[in-house]
Amino acid sequence: MFCIACFRSNLYGKFRLAVTSHAMITPTDNILVAFSGGPSSRVALQFVHELQHKSLKNFDASRDRSLPVFRVGVAFIDETTISPLPFHDIDRAIQDIRLINLLDAVSDTTGKEDLLLHLQMSSLQKVASESGYNKIVLGLCTSRITCHVISATVKDSLKIVELLKGPCSGINGLVSSLVRILQEENPSRECTNVRTAGKLTPFHFNRIPESDDSIIPLAT
Repeated sequence: MFCIACFRSNLYGKFRLAVTSHAMITPTDNILVAFSGGPSSRVALQFVHELQHKSLKNFDASRDRSLPVFRVGVAFIDETTISPLPFHDIDRAIQDIRLINLLDAVSDTTGKEDLLLHLQMSSLQKVASESGYNKIVLGLCTSRITCHVISATVKDSLKIVELLKGPCSGINGLVSSLVRILQEENPSRECTNVRTAGKLTPFHFNRIPESDDSIIPLAT
């Protein structure tokens, strides 16, 4: 058992070790933190800020000041703010927007959820690229990573899921329910799934392509 201070120190130590050992953040980077307001993104923002603060202290203490300090920014996507109208007009505005909404072109629940996630990431990359950031930090908990790994593995069986008309008719919702049940039965299963996912290697069709200097690079 850890006290709060010891747990935080241990968690930050693992974060710093992962970042430094894999060179995830370099002194010349411009880092954009995707902030949703949830616990994962708050921890990510706090830890990145602490890394920057320590780098600034080392920079001020150094004599030659040869290494710059990475820059940090924050991006927040407010999915609820779709219209500046008063609350009593929002429902009518939503109905009008749905007539031209891209999501209505996708029929199944899973496709809509995946499209929304794609649009979120595209928005973050666009903001980062236009503002001079070359990397994006996302705060993801073990549960979300586990859900992503499992759902990405089974998304070739959409027709089976479409037979279910309940509130969790999409693959993502079904996997979230499964992971929640597994977590209640045995909390260590999520960590096992994440460790297993870390050993996976991509196929040729889902490997991240090499960067092309002729194309304007998006933030990684």
